[in-house]
Amino acid sequence: MDNIGEIYYEAGIRYFELEKYEEAISNWVRAYDLGYENENILENIYRCFIEPNEEEFRKNYEQSSTEFTKLPFEACTLDFIPLCEGKFYIFDWEEKIFQGTITLEKSPILGNNIAFNNILYTDTWDIREMLSDMKKSDRDVVYVLLENMEARFVSFLKLPGFKENYLRNVIAFKDVTLMRAFFEEYDEFYLPKQLVTAEAEKYWNIIREIHKKRIHHLNVERKNIFLSICIPSYNRGRLALDNVRHLLSCPYDSEIEIIVSNNGSTEGREDYNAIKHIGDARVRYHEFAENQGFAANVLKICEMARGKYAVLVSDEDWMVLDNFDRYLSVIKAQPGAGFFIGEVKGREPVEGNLVLEPALGVIQEVSARSYMTGFTYNMELCHKMKALEILEGLRSSEIIDWKDEEALLNGAGKRNLYIDSLTHTCLALMLCRHTKMVEMKIELWDSVKNSMDQGGFGLYYTPECRMQMQNGFMDFSYQALKVTKQEFIQLFLFYCNRTYFLVRLSSNVYPDDMMEIGSIEEIKKWVYQEQMKYLDSFPIPLAEEEHSKIRNEIRGMAYRD
Repeated sequence: MDNIGEIYYEAGIRYFELEKYEEAISNWVRAYDLGYENENILENIYRCFIEPNEEEFRKNYEQSSTEFTKLPFEACTLDFIPLCEGKFYIFDWEEKIFQGTITLEKSPILGNNIAFNNILYTDTWDIREMLSDMKKSDRDVVYVLLENMEARFVSFLKLPGFKENYLRNVIAFKDVTLMRAFFEEYDEFYLPKQLVTAEAEKYWNIIREIHKKRIHHLNVERKNIFLSICIPSYNRGRLALDNVRHLLSCPYDSEIEIIVSNNGSTEGREDYNAIKHIGDARVRYHEFAENQGFAANVLKICEMARGKYAVLVSDEDWMVLDNFDRYLSVIKAQPGAGFFIGEVKGREPVEGNLVLEPALGVIQEVSARSYMTGFTYNMELCHKMKALEILEGLRSSEIIDWKDEEALLNGAGKRNLYIDSLTHTCLALMLCRHTKMVEMKIELWDSVKNSMDQGGFGLYYTPECRMQMQNGFMDFSYQALKVTKQEFIQLFLFYCNRTYFLVRLSSNVYPDDMMEIGSIEEIKKWVYQEQMKYLDSFPIPLAEEEHSKIRNEIRGMAYRD
């Protein structure tokens, strides 16, 4: 064994004399590991490779260590032996062993995939053990708990560019006491949801304890909320309460808030009161003294949202919590998008996410979406556009009661039923007009009891309401979306065709109810006449040729089989 060590040692000397320093050090390290001439090897390496660079190491350390440690340069227990440009052997003076090599990154490490959840490393000082995840996942923060390993970890600050390239998103704690104090003091920093540790149970218990303290900080002003989960509710207190309890079982605290807005309910008051006094800092509650209508409730709850993003959820729909982190990661990965929509559980899953640039086709597609759950808005962009204020100004001042047949049927021209009944869609359309839309292929919502499938025909399906919705959409497009003349014409033709489709659909789903109104031919003729009335009072001036062309296209729709 000594003979082998001697061979490596002598080879190191020959390589050194030939100025092949990487080969020289590699051979000396092999000899050292075999226990041959250890003191001489360390002395030669220190004198020839470390000492000449010590001034630069000290300068790097003093410039970079201020934010990370109070340990002086002399307390560092790792030394770095230059092999070639950017590559170093690591020697651990505490263990008196070589710890392999490190090749420095030339630019800041940025993960390939956006990850919402942060990660905590314990029981390690070695930045190399963290590199795989750093390059794979772009996280807001990588937490490192050092305990008795601080001197080793901060030794890396001797290396040029280490702080800038490796520590841009790293927060290191000297010990667990400081980690606890940090998370309890600064609620805006999200707790780690992933651990790399040899004592998983110990540290998960610590994180759960901090989580419990956070959710009971009822009087603390909450900062850095990422997502507001908004539940407008009316007369379904039990569903709303169960939904809130379900959401509270998720591991998130600072990341989310849950807002329930009770629209003057006369039923389920005990359950709404239970939400109001639930005693969790993540829950906020609002109630109107009387029913203000769907539009007012949606606009109020969006106005209350303090998150960077807000998602509207029906009280009957439960989030699939197993997919929550994927949902948040997709949102975070698209900061320029204004509107997001997720899948309802049970649909055929599709791989990938669809990112759509602003276009007329997107407006048409979104305008046909009526179910509220999953509509997710970029609230920063929403406020920048003053979208809530614009909708508040456009919506009807009168409350729409779908059970009041006489008032409803006499309301054409007085109310914009499209804004009043699809307020959430209008907000999405305003965002999609100017920003990207993301359709997320994630099963995120599971309907516990879908009210859309309850009951029968209803006034919503009548031809009169269909036409009021069409005219309301056109008025909204003209007033809020600021579309061009050609875009407005295309939207008009699109919605005319959609109205005929919906009328035919109602006649198939509710044939007896529709027959009481008239035959499908009579209904389509009436719809055609109403569409002609709107065309004759078109808000944008039309040339005679344009008017004739649109009339012919609508006539073709009306009489198409």
